[in-house]
Amino acid sequence: VLIPVPAVGRAQEIMLVVKNLIESKMIPEVPVILDGLLIESTSIYSSFPEYFSAESRDDFLGGDSLFFSDYFVKVKSLNHREEILESKEPMIVLATSGMLEGGPVISYLRSLSESEKNLLLFVSYQVEGTLGRKILKGMREVTLINEEGKQEVFRLSMSVEKVDGFSGHSSRQQILSYLKRVSPKPQNVVFVHGEPEAVNSVARTARKILDAAIYTPRNLDTIVVS
Repeated sequence: VLIPVPAVGRAQEIMLVVKNLIESKMIPEVPVILDGLLIESTSIYSSFPEYFSAESRDDFLGGDSLFFSDYFVKVKSLNHREEILESKEPMIVLATSGMLEGGPVISYLRSLSESEKNLLLFVSYQVEGTLGRKILKGMREVTLINEEGKQEVFRLSMSVEKVDGFSGHSSRQQILSYLKRVSPKPQNVVFVHGEPEAVNSVARTARKILDAAIYTPRNLDTIVVS
């Protein structure tokens, strides 16, 4: 199973989910490979347990290894990665980047792509134009630049799935709930960073609950804040 993950936040959340699934015997105990920037960011997370959720903090302070579980295997070098890529044993791979736009995840994608036994599992939003989004839309002929700097086309035969619910952003309901209770009430609200349809939808509802100017700028639009 290959899971592309952003290095901060999502990676650590997925690590704990996988760890809990293994411990509860909901999935087999297999090595969980960690590769890319998530290794360094996870080390930083572990240095500040006071910012964990209450449950995770209590577990950590109570002796639970959390991010240092024996299930996790950190990739330490290119040679180590090559050994993993050549292995035929079952494994779960968490690697950056989350949208397949670079990073070690590309090496795993190329290596695992041609077997129908393998699974590519998306757990984060895939921006329009990224390789991740193209694959979710059905693209199965993938073109990448190989180690020699030449284009290489390969067939994506592995299964592709997406799991919702791991978004790092507030939901529509959370945004509207915040606008209802925030005090003092804002005079201006600017909605950005979302699909146009979703942005316009939440803006329409916001106009009904707020006596404020609502803006939905497009890319390259300018708003002067004074």
